[in-house]
Amino acid sequence: MIEPGLRALLRQGERAARLGKQQAAEEVYRSAVEQFPDSARAWLGLSQVVASEEERESALERARELDAELVDSFEQPAEPEPDTPGDASVADSSDQAEAEPAADQVEEVEAAVPAPREQEAAAPEEAESATQLTTCFYHPARETTLRCNRCEKPICARCAVNTPVGYRCKSCINEQQETFYSALWYDYAVAAAVTLPLAAVASFLVLSIGWMTIFVAPFAGSLIAEGVRLATRRRRGRWLPLVVGLCIAAGSLPAVGVWLIGLVVEGLPARMGSVGLGSLVWQLVYLALAVSSAYYRLK
Repeated sequence: MIEPGLRALLRQGERAARLGKQQAAEEVYRSAVEQFPDSARAWLGLSQVVASEEERESALERARELDAELVDSFEQPAEPEPDTPGDASVADSSDQAEAEPAADQVEEVEAAVPAPREQEAAAPEEAESATQLTTCFYHPARETTLRCNRCEKPICARCAVNTPVGYRCKSCINEQQETFYSALWYDYAVAAAVTLPLAAVASFLVLSIGWMTIFVAPFAGSLIAEGVRLATRRRRGRWLPLVVGLCIAAGSLPAVGVWLIGLVVEGLPARMGSVGLGSLVWQLVYLALAVSSAYYRLK
């Protein structure tokens, strides 16, 4: 059974080859053999579009190693039917029948052939469909043979996202991700109300623990994230990790304000000593570790 991703690539390569886009077809087949190196169909398709004769033979040989029966059936010409003694009479009668077509057959042929005006009207539609097949939906100046397997929009290599079920455009990926975000509008306010006091307590604690901030800060960030998850009933939001990170930074402002007040009261020389300056440095370390821990916990 052919995998869905391989099937999509083979169809795109065949479509590009039919449209005469040999270079685009070669790119698609090369992508197919890179992702599915054990596919005889991918190697066989590549052998039909490459320009180099040596590379064509190499790809054909690789396809024969994987599936000799498939390659032999592709290369074997159709065998003519054996002649029978009654072939001559049948041929004469068939020639006569072809020379004198019946009236109803003539009417069917005339009905099947479109009028010139109908052909002229169908020509713009065919040209438009061909353009859609080879032009990216988001970048009209780029030719492509890839299509999103969800919305069927033509997409270029920059817009294509390779998923386990094939290539998809970024719009479909974003729509699919939106289904995982269930946070309500007031969950952001709840997250801020939970984060600010916890972050303020942790930042004041950092002023007195020094190097132990390295171990306390990640724990504080994870604790704040778990508190937010409980308060919001584990609902996920696209911007919830960012809001929590900003609130952790805002919660540290009171501790920084206390440090600045001490700087003014005790004087600059006293506060710029090793203890005073170290408190500010560890405060910055706390912010970096706590924000990153909470952010990735909620993402």
